[in-house]
Amino acid sequence: MAGSEIAEVTPTDYGTQFAVKSQWHGQNGRLLRVITIWQQDEGTEVLRFITLKPDRSKEN
Repeated sequence: MAGSEIAEVTPTDYGTQFAVKSQWHGQNGRLLRVITIWQQDEGTEVLRFITLKPDRSKEN
């Protein structure tokens, strides 16, 4: 996703999780900063979407 960055990579018992920070622009002009969590299960090349949460950090 353009404008996104992998903020954290975490190995788990099930595979590798990736936290991706991105910014979305709404039709009303507001900016929404979010973190999406993705997982690549052990033994596969497929990424699965796990969850989305607001990015409340001051870094963006």
